[in-house]
Amino acid sequence: MSRTPQPSHPSTSGFTLVELLIVLILVGVLTSIVAPMLSPGRWRADSAVQEVVMSLNGAQRLAVLRQHDVVITFLTDERQLRLHQDRNNDRNMDPDEDVRVVELPETMGFGLGSATAIGGFTGSVSFESEDDGPTVVFHRNGSASESGSAYLRPLEGSMSIDPEAVRAITVERATGEVRCFSYRTSAWEAAC
Repeated sequence: MSRTPQPSHPSTSGFTLVELLIVLILVGVLTSIVAPMLSPGRWRADSAVQEVVMSLNGAQRLAVLRQHDVVITFLTDERQLRLHQDRNNDRNMDPDEDVRVVELPETMGFGLGSATAIGGFTGSVSFESEDDGPTVVFHRNGSASESGSAYLRPLEGSMSIDPEAVRAITVERATGEVRCFSYRTSAWEAAC
């Protein structure tokens, strides 16, 4: 019977304590870099502002396509936008006119929070108030009734006090252009 010779050196598979510590330190550093980017409050803010921007852009295009005013009312207490297709341009909601309500995502609302204001306006929505709330009208030529802005921010949790979770929407009067901004590193950036 033959015996299998035993190796003279023991096997060196596995990790040393130093290698394991280096890996743990690298994972910690990467986590501290990536964690701020993985903020659900900021994702909700981005989602909310994109939904409002799309609704406003859609209202402007609808006004041009249908050749009548589209009235957008910011119902700030209800966290909603009301889009009214004013077919006869009389600013009254008649029974035959379409009205659609867009709700902000849960935990999001209108407000500036602790961010600095764009253009000096510190309220929630800068458009002139009418019967139900601040209102902007898109006309059939694509222009808006006035220039203005609205701020969106988380209302609950730790992100409610974080200025970097605040988003802004602006509307240009002459062209009806809708733009969105994010508050980052103590300044507004044209990005959402």
